[in-house]
Amino acid sequence: MPIPVDKNNSTAVHIAHYKDLGDWARHYSLVRMIVGTFFVALALAVILSQWQQPSWAILIVAASLALFGVLLFAVFTALTFNRLNDQIAMINQARKDLGVQEMETKRVDYWTSPGGLPIAYLFVGVFGLVVFLWWGK
Repeated sequence: MPIPVDKNNSTAVHIAHYKDLGDWARHYSLVRMIVGTFFVALALAVILSQWQQPSWAILIVAASLALFGVLLFAVFTALTFNRLNDQIAMINQARKDLGVQEMETKRVDYWTSPGGLPIAYLFVGVFGLVVFLWWGK
């Protein structure tokens, strides 16, 4: 059921909704960075704790932790970008309604944006490099 909106106060409702989307995007972004980096760092700590004696068991535990961290990072990145793209859609609609739409603001791409999954690619690369150095020593 839609919330009834007083036409005289609709701008305030839109501003509040826009701010709410931004707050959620910021929240999800903080969660993704904290949780993702925690699990990847924990995986590296597991490897470093057994640096002198590489074993398959330690590798499986560390890889599981790193994979879990990267998956959580990806999920919260998707949530962050959904909120950001909802904000962009609101901006585009408001510009269109006001007749000041010069060009549409583009949506943020989850896969290629510098703040998106390329960071997860970096996590995977660093983890792979550490495993290579650990196993090949």
